Amino acid sequence: MIWYRSLSSTIPLSYSLAISFLVCHVTKEAILPTYILKWAIEGKLPYFAASVEIKKQLGSHSKACPISVSRMFRHINVVSPQKLESMAADIAHKIQLELPLVNFYAIAYRYCRQLSLPTSKILYMACHTCEWSMPPELYLSANELNSDMMNSDLNKIL
Repeated sequence: MIWYRSLSSTIPLSYSLAISFLVCHVTKEAILPTYILKWAIEGKLPYFAASVEIKKQLGSHSKACPISVSRMFRHINVVSPQKLESMAADIAHKIQLELPLVNFYAIAYRYCRQLSLPTSKILYMACHTCEWSMPPELYLSANELNSDMMNSDLNKIL
């Protein structure tokens, strides 16, 4: 039980979502933390069903680890988009990963396509408004309050 508590506090399951978001960010995909959380809730990412999938692969438990897989790998709660972003930025900082800027253009383009808006007109204005109203460089923030402000600013613009 001590080993389980130590492991779960060292590597919380929610970090799997943060790493997924971090990978999307590093590859400059137009993915926001809200998408990652939505996909986890919808079951497109095996976050809630992780214990079931792991149990299929490893079995319920072994002599080396008497704790059941369903107990070890079950989710406890869903993190907020701001927390997910701050966890991703924190992971990047800890492993000394140099992060690219937030790909505002790709995110704005994705919103325009999803809303069936004329991208040629709106995208130029959205990018121009972003340049005018926000800092010239957008990075992921390890501070939940800063990432909350950035996400709300992006949502206002978009």
